[in-house]
Amino acid sequence: MAIGLRRLMCLALLVSATATCGDDDVDALCEDGHCACEGDECVCPSTGDCFIECRADCELSCAGSGDCNFDCGEGCLVECRSSGNCAVEVGEQGSVRCLGAGDCDVHCPGACAVACEGSGDCNVSCGERAADARECGDRLLACGDCP
Repeated sequence: MAIGLRRLMCLALLVSATATCGDDDVDALCEDGHCACEGDECVCPSTGDCFIECRADCELSCAGSGDCNFDCGEGCLVECRSSGNCAVEVGEQGSVRCLGAGDCDVHCPGACAVACEGSGDCNVSCGERAADARECGDRLLACGDCP
């Protein structure tokens, strides 16, 4: 009986820690179980790590002290302004702003722009072979043409 109750509690905890935010195009998993999402706009919580996946045209933001992992499709806008690290996979015509103290690792399989304005390391790789990004000005990198 105790084992069955323990399994049920673990399942309930897992379900409560997984928040599906906004439309069917956004899935979020936040360490503390809370994601501030409305439609295709999501902000990671102020503490704890989070993972957000969005298929297209999303606005994602990492605002707290935890690490954020974003996977988003075409036309996505991402802002990392936290003290945690930010790992981003952004689709075609995506835009990323790294403003925080944490490191920012960005991979763009297509054309994208990344503004590296924070104090952490900013690493941008392009395409399937992870080629280096092109410098387009002061702290602005791009995969493809410069914006």
